[in-house]
Amino acid sequence: MATEINFSISQPHPDNLGGLRKLGVAFVAVGLAMLAFSFGSGGSDFSGWYLGISLSTILIGTGTYAYGLYMWQSPGIKNDRVWMKDLSNRGTWAWIVGIILTTFYILLYWFPSLIGLGTEGTGNRGFVAMFDPLSLFLKGKVASQWFAYGVLSLF
Repeated sequence: MATEINFSISQPHPDNLGGLRKLGVAFVAVGLAMLAFSFGSGGSDFSGWYLGISLSTILIGTGTYAYGLYMWQSPGIKNDRVWMKDLSNRGTWAWIVGIILTTFYILLYWFPSLIGLGTEGTGNRGFVAMFDPLSLFLKGKVASQWFAYGVLSLF
């Protein structure tokens, strides 16, 4: 008996994640929550450890999820039914990610002080301040919104 292919916009039967993939999602969620927390903390000082832990947690979670997804599959390109998934087919998650990224870019370009860039001699705070230790180590200057964006674009 052949399986039916469902071409609906929303996926009616979501995949079962399994334990390893759920652990990966949890790690990524914790790392993203740490980054989101830095947006809302107006004057808090963040050490380089905070940035390192949040980005490392995201990387570990992504690797764990990918390993759990592909560990039992044969090698090769895995783009099976990619356009049927909610994130890549204009589903709910795609809209949410799109709105978050668009908001981030608007803040980055036109309102950098809202993401923590210091203005007129004041120090960085919040999200941009989290990247100050890495920027001081690499450049000898405090981070700008573009440095924070550049580091995030590596991930």
